[in-house]
Amino acid sequence: MRIFLTSLFVLLFIGCNGEVPEEKVEKVSEFNPPEDGKIAQEQVELYVKASSNLMDAIKKHEEDIREFIRRYRLKDDLFELSDSSYCKEHPEVTRTWKRLQDRWKRDELKAYKHAGISEEEFNWIGGALADTVNRDIQSWVQKQLEKVAEE
Repeated sequence: MRIFLTSLFVLLFIGCNGEVPEEKVEKVSEFNPPEDGKIAQEQVELYVKASSNLMDAIKKHEEDIREFIRRYRLKDDLFELSDSSYCKEHPEVTRTWKRLQDRWKRDELKAYKHAGISEEEFNWIGGALADTVNRDIQSWVQKQLEKVAEE
């Protein structure tokens, strides 16, 4: 679990120039949330499906991170990747890390695409679930996500 949290942190905040070029990111049609803020049943079903896909992608990415750490004999916190001198002295590590980050972004986008939902809509639903207008659907989603986590 520590490796997962560390890798997630590193993915978000660190990374030796590990940005995914815009041309590699497939754009999905723009999402317009409903004015009443209510989530439709179809939307939460897609949300749960995307969540399941994302959990699978995260597990795979976590394995890739473990292998990367082992292969290059890095510390579990991947501190070396925040050191510009290290990155200059180890270009192969930097290139491999960038490929891992690019693969993660592609896998993340595939998770949404295979569920039939955009990242924007997925994020909106996640935030809208906390709104009292969606109270009736919150427990259903929670139960479904608990099932996903158990699998």
